[in-house]
Amino acid sequence: HSAVLVGVSGRSDSVALLRLLANFALELRIRLVVGHIRGETPEAKADATFVHHLATTLTLPFTTTTTDTTPGTEDTNPDPWLTPLSKLAEEVGAAIVVTAETQDDAAERLLATFLGDDPSFGGLLQSSSGMHVRPLLPFSHEACVTYLTQRGFLFRLNPDALALDTPAANMRLLVLPIIQRHLRADAPGNLAAAGELLAADDSFLTNLALAAREEVRWA
Repeated sequence: HSAVLVGVSGRSDSVALLRLLANFALELRIRLVVGHIRGETPEAKADATFVHHLATTLTLPFTTTTTDTTPGTEDTNPDPWLTPLSKLAEEVGAAIVVTAETQDDAAERLLATFLGDDPSFGGLLQSSSGMHVRPLLPFSHEACVTYLTQRGFLFRLNPDALALDTPAANMRLLVLPIIQRHLRADAPGNLAAAGELLAADDSFLTNLALAAREEVRWA
């Protein structure tokens, strides 16, 4: 079976992802490895302990590493955890890294990009192909919480969920609810899909421009 590294933070989305994959691992013919990026704060250490215990409960191998990501970088890096998770995947021989980005996350990042200083959409959202896969993009954060609570599965709460000190949090707590209430209830899903298309177009145009520059350089 192919090895798959699942990035698990201990929060609801990643725990739901891991439990879903564990249910279908035999059918999908995959061998799961739980990957966790640990921090040094007491909260982060508690997260690591929780994820390790969860992996043990599911009889899955557990691997961990650190990252120098600092608070706030998630607003400029579409996935600050992907690089260390990819390195973990190489270490355990996994060809695929799976992370738990939901349509809410995707919508928040797209809005933050629209309203931010960087107009580039490259890498903001990637389709579920290649080494990095995001199978929860069609689903909401609420759906993940409901899946876990209905089955009595535990998860760690995010202490920063209500903090209005980052663009992503402002999108989640202020902007998106207004859009859903007054414009479209299905706005997160539509924004997530739009983000994928914009990221693909931006990547294509960027590569085309680089190729053209090389041709001019060597002409």
